[in-house]
Amino acid sequence: MKKSIFLISFGLIFLGVTEYAFAEKDCEQAINFKIGKYLELAPYYVYQEAKSGGNVDRSDLVYFDATAKIPLEKLLNLKIIDRLRYQYNFDKALTVWRNSTRLTKPFKIKSFELLSFIEDEIFYDTKLDKLNENWASAGVSLVINKYANISITSLLDTKKKGNDWAYANVLVSSFSLKF
Repeated sequence: MKKSIFLISFGLIFLGVTEYAFAEKDCEQAINFKIGKYLELAPYYVYQEAKSGGNVDRSDLVYFDATAKIPLEKLLNLKIIDRLRYQYNFDKALTVWRNSTRLTKPFKIKSFELLSFIEDEIFYDTKLDKLNENWASAGVSLVINKYANISITSLLDTKKKGNDWAYANVLVSSFSLKF
């Protein structure tokens, strides 16, 4: 019980300092609705702020995720997670469809439960009527308990700029609470 209270308190404190925690601010909270054994639905709102060259780009975004989790225990204890996301940016009147596919494999080191993963996510811009971004990533998550985990991810962000593609390597860390 004390552990649960600590994790909830830590999570609430973490949510209170998000303004200072991110270089490119991306603050979100969501409630997932589990539909059956393999499907989750999640509507949520995101306020995003990106600072570049003295300019500030702010966005109010609404998301709707549909996530299918397909266990493949008999095939090397793998799991496929596919998420289809509808994203609407109110400030830019822009709709983006995103689809990510993640392949995960759990393993243990001593008493620690870890999840390794690789993932690819494509972005389809409805104004441009084309794919204009791709995220390819690999990482590992440490399972703290059935409600919390932390992860570290290396992500290659590829964006279409005119006729060329721009590349950025990003190191992502996250802390998740699930209730």
